[in-house]
Amino acid sequence: MSHRIPAGRRLILGIRRLGKSFYYASCGVSRSVYTERNLRIHLTMLVLVTEFGILYGLARMEWMVLCILFGLMLMAELWNTAIEALADLATRRENALVRISKDAAAGAVLMMAAMSVVVGVLLFSDGERLRQVWTTLCSHPVLFVVLLVECLAAVWFIFLYGAFRESDCPYRKKKENKDGK
Repeated sequence: MSHRIPAGRRLILGIRRLGKSFYYASCGVSRSVYTERNLRIHLTMLVLVTEFGILYGLARMEWMVLCILFGLMLMAELWNTAIEALADLATRRENALVRISKDAAAGAVLMMAAMSVVVGVLLFSDGERLRQVWTTLCSHPVLFVVLLVECLAAVWFIFLYGAFRESDCPYRKKKENKDGK
């Protein structure tokens, strides 16, 4: 006798599993933002470059290039975090192969960041448009105040956001048993 699950129930279970997978993925991203300073640097640069791109007046294709770079950069940093966590799980002692894998993963992020800078220089190298951005900033002092506040917020986000205890990170907390342990 086969136990067939009705189609409506299968749909509900499938949606639940999909929801859980998105939840766990978002937990991975939020934990990485919380614990990885370099990811916070990349996120800060994403915001600053986006704002500069708005002032610079990027075209649609230029925005598409930036969005692809943003995605690749964040993906590289998240992969680096995952590789380092797995390497740390493999051994707590000094190991040459673990060091090679961690260094190679970090090197991949460095290469992606370097290529992003090159593309950024190419995208934002029009002198006339740079002068227009500078003129806009100079003619609106409020923008300078916003920029200053934003820089202070960026320093806090990069250097202090993850400075709290690891136990404060809301990430898949272990369920307590009946004894409260």
